[in-house]
Amino acid sequence: PAEPARAARRTLLAVLETSLHLLHPLMPFVTEEVWSHLRGERPLLIVSPWPAPRPESRDETAEREIGDLQEIVVILRNIRAEMGLPPSQRGRALLRTSDPSRFEAGRSAIEFLARVSVAEISPEVVKPRSAGTGIAAGVEVYIDLEGLIDVEAEKRRLSKEIERLGKLVESSRGRLGDEAFLAKAREDVVARERARLSEMEETRGKLERHLVALQG
Repeated sequence: PAEPARAARRTLLAVLETSLHLLHPLMPFVTEEVWSHLRGERPLLIVSPWPAPRPESRDETAEREIGDLQEIVVILRNIRAEMGLPPSQRGRALLRTSDPSRFEAGRSAIEFLARVSVAEISPEVVKPRSAGTGIAAGVEVYIDLEGLIDVEAEKRRLSKEIERLGKLVESSRGRLGDEAFLAKAREDVVARERARLSEMEETRGKLERHLVALQG
């Protein structure tokens, strides 16, 4: 129909005009050139008024829904990165939520942005035996790792790395608990050692959580 088409064109033009205004301080020459090709008499972009906020146009429900989808995409990407899944492997994702309708409309966006195949979105989702797990936007998120990685080999690798980090953590704690070391070492050296200890403890915690997830 003609009217919906005209409405769509008006919306696209408004978005383009506002985008050019906002980008102009960063890309003055490119935005001015694009601006000059828009229809109608208009002053140079550099002297055009800055876009005014329009509170009545704000859709808080849409913002909240998009924010929830972003959280889920981020947690899925984090799981992929932490589990070492290459971009070429599309993991099988499952979302356990009491309100599946909130996310069904965004299923394709989740799949595209997180490089996964969303197998199920429901309150009945069962955690796979070996899975990367996370929680985002009140949703339990899983990536089934069966067939994507050698689970047993990964368990052995994680166990060895956890053991290695455990020894380093104990050594670092020993240094920081040594009054002679604290008395003689420069402040920046002590600060670096504390930061190193904190980082190792955080890494060990992540690896332990991964190992638990793989053990089902």
